[in-house]
Amino acid sequence: MDSSSLEGQHRISPERHNRESNGTENCRQKDETSRISVWRNIIQNFTPAWFTIGMNTGVLAIVMHQLPYQFKGLPVLTTIMYILDLVLFIICSIITILRWTMYPKVVIRKTAGNLDEIALYGAPPIAFLTLTALTGLIVSKAEWGGHAWSLVAYVMWWFGMAFMLTTCMTIFITLFRTDVTDDRGMSAALTLPIVGVATAAVAGALICNFSYDISPRLAVPVIIVGYFLVGWAVWLAIVLYGVYFQRLLAVGWPEPAKRPHMMMLVGPFGQSAAAIQLLGSAAKTKMDFAGYNKGTFLTAAAAPSANVASVVFALLLLGSDLFWITVALIGILEGAYERKMSYSLVWWTTIFPVSTMTTAFISLSIAMDSPTFRVLSTALLLILLVDFFINWGYTIWYSIKGDLLIKHEELERPNEKIA
Repeated sequence: MDSSSLEGQHRISPERHNRESNGTENCRQKDETSRISVWRNIIQNFTPAWFTIGMNTGVLAIVMHQLPYQFKGLPVLTTIMYILDLVLFIICSIITILRWTMYPKVVIRKTAGNLDEIALYGAPPIAFLTLTALTGLIVSKAEWGGHAWSLVAYVMWWFGMAFMLTTCMTIFITLFRTDVTDDRGMSAALTLPIVGVATAAVAGALICNFSYDISPRLAVPVIIVGYFLVGWAVWLAIVLYGVYFQRLLAVGWPEPAKRPHMMMLVGPFGQSAAAIQLLGSAAKTKMDFAGYNKGTFLTAAAAPSANVASVVFALLLLGSDLFWITVALIGILEGAYERKMSYSLVWWTTIFPVSTMTTAFISLSIAMDSPTFRVLSTALLLILLVDFFINWGYTIWYSIKGDLLIKHEELERPNEKIA
């Protein structure tokens, strides 16, 4: 066989070459389109529920920082949790901004009529407030921190408090103007904005109590506003507790997928109990009222009375919380026994409410010098850490599988009109 025949066998026709080239190019384009579609899917379906991961990380860091039983490595672990909270907040904020910028109509369409998603918009300001409190607790006390970072935390608190109140009002006014829910369709997730208002009071009280060198002139306005915030949270929570109690009597348990939300019923009173004790402590222990010394209330003589009254009121609130945490646990365990529950981001909402009770128990352990409350708060923290890492495991696993981040539905293009 001569060389010309060999060349003829190996020579590729121009048509075949073009077909193969086009096929390779089409495969590359499909792969690129697939990657773009995945990112579009993630951005479009990124709900505010993802902020609950950051806010849970932050509140556990706060509890670890305040824990009565400290050991050598705990401050390091607390700092790691603070950094993780900061990273999660930045990532979630960027994706949320992209979502609202690129697909505003899609977001409105997906949010409208979804009571749980509307309520969960209270999570971003709560996550910010945990970062605010940790900035005062950790950064201002660091060797390289100091008073400057106390002022940073102080400014962050005023912004975060306004952010939270605006969010709370927006959520409820939106619900007043729509027919998204009724008394029989009430969701426990609606307590989240109320928890956020109480969280603003807790964050302010922590800054007044533990930030480096906060003067009474700075602290007292925060304390006074903090009491207003507790009043906002408590009385609004009482109204919603009544509605939700009637909902349970009328139609029974919520559907199994939403039962973990019931744990959020613990949050409003638990966080209010923690807030009012920390505010009373700032008035008395930090001598903020004595240093301010104006009128008849903002004086050294009034501070002990305010502190004692705060402890009594906190005990009353926690008594109600014991009822709601029992109801929530029975509902969740019943659903688990019937094998009707599956994993979703809803399970992250089980951590923050119980953390608020833990913070309140820590304050009671100090006010009463009680080993019982010290042991109870430590035991609750250990349970919450187990819950935290289990949630992380499931979240990572289902995110890799695509069940949490990707939904198989038709995607909208950026700024595309929706019929």
